[in-house]
Amino acid sequence: LEVIRTYLSHGGLQMNEVPYRRDGLLDLDAASRLAEGGVAGLIVQQPCFFGLVDDLGAISSFIHAVGGLLVVAADPVSLAILKTPGEAGADIAAGEAQSLGIPLSFGGPYAGFMSCRRDFVRNLPGRIIGRTVDRAGQTGFVLTLQTREQHIRREKATSNICSNQALMALASTVYMTLAGEQGFRGVAEACMAGSHYLESRLLEIPGTKRIFDSPFFREFVLEYPVRAGTLRDRMLGKGMLAGLPMPDLAPGAMMSTVTEKHTRADLDAFVDAAAAACEEGV
Repeated sequence: LEVIRTYLSHGGLQMNEVPYRRDGLLDLDAASRLAEGGVAGLIVQQPCFFGLVDDLGAISSFIHAVGGLLVVAADPVSLAILKTPGEAGADIAAGEAQSLGIPLSFGGPYAGFMSCRRDFVRNLPGRIIGRTVDRAGQTGFVLTLQTREQHIRREKATSNICSNQALMALASTVYMTLAGEQGFRGVAEACMAGSHYLESRLLEIPGTKRIFDSPFFREFVLEYPVRAGTLRDRMLGKGMLAGLPMPDLAPGAMMSTVTEKHTRADLDAFVDAAAAACEEGV
C-alpha cells in the first residue's frame, strides 16, 4: 500500500481503500460507493490479507460494470486449487514467486510474476517470452514483443530486470518443472490440509475462537485467551514462531499459517506449546 501511495502521489491519481465486512471479505457495497464518479480499477488480494478467499467472480462483475479493471494479487500456490484470476474475469494478475522454490534468504532476492489479458499484452513491461518452432521442427522459446529501447534508447525502456531476479525466476521454473502439475497441486493441498488441521486443533484450547468464519486457504486468524504478543513471546521461548499478532482485531488475535514443509508432528507440537502458553494465563 505504501508503494502504491508513493507512485500515485506524483500522478494526480487518488487511491481509496475498500473496507472489509465483518466476515473479513471485501465490502462490495462500500466499493460501489467509492466508485461513484468513475474508477480506474480495483486491486484485490486473493487470498486476502487474513488468508480468506473472496468471490472474485462477483468482484469482477462489479468492477467491470462501473468501467474499471480488476487486478488480482495472487498467491501462486493457491492457484493450484482456487479458480485462477483469469477464469474469474480479472484483467491483470501479479504476485510474489518466493513460495515457488526460492529460499527466504533474509528477504531476497526474490522474483515476481505478472500476466494480463491479450488486450493489454503490449503494455506489459519486461521481456515477453514466446513459443515458436525452428526450421528443424523443434520447439523454441524466444524474446518477443520487446522494444528496441530495451537495448538502445535505454532511458525509454519499460523495465530493468537484474540478473538476481532472472536467477530467481529460473529457480522457480526448475521448481515448477520438477513438481509438475500434479506435484504442484499436491503442495497446495498439503498447505490447505495442514492449516485446517492446525486450526481445528488450536480451537480445542479453552477460550480460543475464530475471528472470521469465511473459507480460508492457508492463513487463518484465531483469538486466544491470552494477549497475542504474550503468546508469541512464550512460543518463541519454545523455539516456535506462533504467527503475526493482530491487536487491531482483538487483544488475543493472531494469524498463523502452514506450508508443505510442516509435518503432522510439527503441528501437534505447535498445539501443545500453544496450549501450555495459554494455560500460563494473561
